[in-house]
Amino acid sequence: MVLRNQYHLQSLILRHRAALKDTCESEESLERHNRKTKTIQTLDVAANKIDAFLKQNQPRMGKGKRSKEVKSNITDPESAKMTIALNDQRAPTCTDWMNIVV
Repeated sequence: MVLRNQYHLQSLILRHRAALKDTCESEESLERHNRKTKTIQTLDVAANKIDAFLKQNQPRMGKGKRSKEVKSNITDPESAKMTIALNDQRAPTCTDWMNIVV
């Protein structure tokens, strides 16, 4: 029974590919269509992941005079937004005996 179902699925896939190839004029348009389909699937997965995250987590509000919603990162909530001081003294990236290049 399983082999019969696999054979049936393979024949359906082959028929679908043949119909798709007939609608596409050249290999380039077929590749373009495949890339578009893959991009849509990737974006759907990302959208589903974001929807699940938003359903599970409540918005966090910041502390202070004007409490705004805290930005969050889906993969790691602890590293959502990294800020630095305005007058931050950074180490030079390249030096030689006479000049310091920042």
